[in-house]
Amino acid sequence: MPGDNPLLVLAEHAAEWRHRPMPPGLERHARRALIDWVAAMLPGCRQPPGSLLAAALEPGRGTGHAICYATGQAGAIRHAAFLNAVASHTVEFDDIHRDSGYHPGSPTIAAALAVAQDRDADMDALLRAVIAGYEVSCRIGMAVQPSHYRMWHTTGTVGTFGAAAAVAVLLGCDARQIAHALATAATMAGGLQQAFRGDGMSKPMHAGHAAEAGSLAALAAAAGVTGALDVLHGPAGFAAATSEDTGKWGRALAGLGHEFAIAAITVKNHGCCGHIFPALDALTAMRAAHRFEPEQVQHIHVAGYAATAAVCDRPGAPPKRSAASACNIASRPCSSWAASGSRRSRRSSGRTQRSTG
Repeated sequence: MPGDNPLLVLAEHAAEWRHRPMPPGLERHARRALIDWVAAMLPGCRQPPGSLLAAALEPGRGTGHAICYATGQAGAIRHAAFLNAVASHTVEFDDIHRDSGYHPGSPTIAAALAVAQDRDADMDALLRAVIAGYEVSCRIGMAVQPSHYRMWHTTGTVGTFGAAAAVAVLLGCDARQIAHALATAATMAGGLQQAFRGDGMSKPMHAGHAAEAGSLAALAAAAGVTGALDVLHGPAGFAAATSEDTGKWGRALAGLGHEFAIAAITVKNHGCCGHIFPALDALTAMRAAHRFEPEQVQHIHVAGYAATAAVCDRPGAPPKRSAASACNIASRPCSSWAASGSRRSRRSSGRTQRSTG
């Protein structure tokens, strides 16, 4: 029965988004997510690794109508999904879903937009697919957190499901086909924490891989390729392999159809990892109250939870020289930047994030 299998429950829910009535106000949340993704993606097109990858992959761009914004050229769905997702996760301004510890926009919207452009879908279809992708992936993330985040990068792992669900909805897949898309996505999900605890450019590629792999899973399912439908909650499945148990599915599926992940998104005020946001906000508030300048700061002590130190406390990381260094806020230049005010004034949804993917 579908009720006994979280993958089937989520697939049926995703399929409903093509035609179900749009809840009041939810279209606005979806449009905001799309606009925020574009704002995060465009500056990443001009920076490594996206700029390097766009040149390296140009010979394999393929044919199609999906736009790669790093080059402005149209090409195949998977090519555009990969490069646009990489770009949108580079400058660390992409959105956050707190309870799943995840940046859903980068993989989900990159994949959905590529398919919408290639298949000439309208805005309503795109927004519905994005909502479905956020719902499926954020709830899978909730099922495996917080233990998943000890070793895995949620945006790379859970993001694969967001891309697969969104693309499958746009391709017109029924619930059974969406289920197979999610099943195939599960076995292609990946992304290690260690990749962004040191210097390097791998972190944005996690989002790129998720967008591309999710697109592949959905295209395969639409063509009749099947997957193992117990792969989310099975004893050797996704949750068991990447978290402390076979998944907290009761918690993850609570409110399905009535509470929506895309309405609980945090839009970033700072271009860095969300684990350090409380400290940056506190520093901004202190400066507003006491009017001190960066050169007056001798040192800053930050207290936080485990991930704050594990991900962000890297004073030796060279700021802005790598994708991984965007997570770092402990160095003097980043602290000075925070002390002089945020570079971008944005509103959050009002929810304080505890972890990010």
